[in-house]
Amino acid sequence: MDKGSYKPSREEVKAAVFGDCPAVVEDALRMAASVIEITSNYDVRNMTPSELIEVSTKLYDIGAIEFGEYSILSFQPELYDGFDENSDFYLQLQSDPDRPRDFIAEWQRGLWELQSANPGVFNPTMAATREIIELLKCFTTTETEV
Repeated sequence: MDKGSYKPSREEVKAAVFGDCPAVVEDALRMAASVIEITSNYDVRNMTPSELIEVSTKLYDIGAIEFGEYSILSFQPELYDGFDENSDFYLQLQSDPDRPRDFIAEWQRGLWELQSANPGVFNPTMAATREIIELLKCFTTTETEV
């Protein structure tokens, strides 16, 4: 058989990639590969709100993010305590859905707004916002962070 025409079987590929990994490790590796495949097509530092909804839906569909994270990323923060639909942060996120923006910076700005409006007070919305910022940072393609 010509070496250039050899195509390994599915079982051979699986054995080469996963070896003798336990099923839980195999599942984690598959999930990580799926997340990388999905997020590599997006740039959270230059994406539209519509694209963020699209990527969050894909991540939720494969089980990579929880419903709460999905809800916030899909612009449903009204499901959380302390939500203010008149806040500048929320109004900016809802306006101009086709304009690309840096969502890490947007969410950091929203956290700053929450902290400025409630100095010394901690609430669940702040915690959720911090979690979203950390989640978005996981999907960046560059090494530099703000």
